Amino acid sequence: MIEIARGRGRTGDVELGAVPEVAALGNTLTDLFNGLGVTQAAYAARIHVDKSAVSRYLAWQARDQLLRQIEELRSQLAEALRQRDRAEEHGRQLRARVLSLEEELAGRQGYDAPDLPALEEVQELLGELWRAGDHAGVVRELVTAAHARPLADVLALVDWLPAAAAGQLVADAARMRPVPDVLAVGAHPGVADSAKNQTALIEGLAARLSPAELARACGAWAALPEDGSRLADRALAAAVGATS
Repeated sequence: MIEIARGRGRTGDVELGAVPEVAALGNTLTDLFNGLGVTQAAYAARIHVDKSAVSRYLAWQARDQLLRQIEELRSQLAEALRQRDRAEEHGRQLRARVLSLEEELAGRQGYDAPDLPALEEVQELLGELWRAGDHAGVVRELVTAAHARPLADVLALVDWLPAAAAGQLVADAARMRPVPDVLAVGAHPGVADSAKNQTALIEGLAARLSPAELARACGAWAALPEDGSRLADRALAAAVGATS
């Protein structure tokens, strides 16, 4: 060690590991000390150098290992961030594709399937199910109505149903119908005037839309009268909450 230190480079270079032989020696000494149980002070005395010099050589070796670990962690973090960005972009593309397919499906079937019973029959069936205590049957019929009935029928049912059932229908429509239909449901007085129905609508819509899409829904509702404006504010709050 003495010969290397005296023959190669400035003292600062040696202590900072700029001399390759010193760096290699530091690694070797660490292995030897650990294997033989020799202290740094004892080794320094054997080779007639100050023990602080040995400590500095080994401290540089530890510092070099730490720097390599930091660099490796930085590389791993950068890769994790890239994967997160790719996943978020993939999620945005999937949401856009789902909405596009929903719009296409709505245009093809028009929510007027010939095998659907008339609205009056649906109302009569719901009444029978309630009287029989068949809550599962009520939920099934509401889900079917939210997805498959014409928009006008859905709005009529919102006005006809008890408050709790109307809220369920609104939530199901928000989750399953094309976005233009959902915006129309929000503009309907039976929803715009009801805090419970507004909550059901916003929660159902927030479950499927990105914050940016929620913000666009807010813009569509902002031009409505006072009650509709409150719905727009709640959509904006949901968008901000989703972003946070």
